[in-house]
Amino acid sequence: GKRAGLNETPEVGLYESEDMNAFATGMNRNNSMVAFSTGLLTKMSEEEIAAVAAHEMGHIANGDMITMSIVQSAVNAFVLLITIPLYLAQFFSFFSENVGLLAYVIISAIRFLVTGVLMFLGNLIVKAFSRKREYEADTLAARLISRDSMISALKTLSMENNPLPKGQKDYAVLKINAPAGLAEIFSTHPSLEKRIQRLQSLKD
Repeated sequence: GKRAGLNETPEVGLYESEDMNAFATGMNRNNSMVAFSTGLLTKMSEEEIAAVAAHEMGHIANGDMITMSIVQSAVNAFVLLITIPLYLAQFFSFFSENVGLLAYVIISAIRFLVTGVLMFLGNLIVKAFSRKREYEADTLAARLISRDSMISALKTLSMENNPLPKGQKDYAVLKINAPAGLAEIFSTHPSLEKRIQRLQSLKD
């Protein structure tokens, strides 16, 4: 823990799941936990598990959990701020006797469209930040354990045959291994291949 810059060693948790995964949780460095799936512990070597643990401790050391919440909140606040004038225009057009139904419908449609576009773009920003934090956690794990161990762990993850359980998809962003989107810009995690390539390019 101290090698990762943590004063308190995170608690260790275990959860029953056939998929190979792990995640970190906790809002600060002194109150955190790293949880491992039973599937990961049975299918990975000790060195690979150590690398995964270091990866998750990297997220804790970097404050990624709270930072992700802040980034998402900032995006939501920005969208709200930009669309307030449209909300007001929609409100007044509804109660105004001088504005017809057509104008109200047009304003409503514009507000819906602008909000949708801004939320879509904001979501891309959040996912880009999430991908960046995965690369950083991989790098820290490579330095704490070894580059080869982290690469080996990622290669083992690439052989995963069990899909992420439905009930866990909502917080896949927290996990070391998340399903890829149709394109990387829609994914919270870089592809395992790119993560391996990034580690291979690190200088010893």
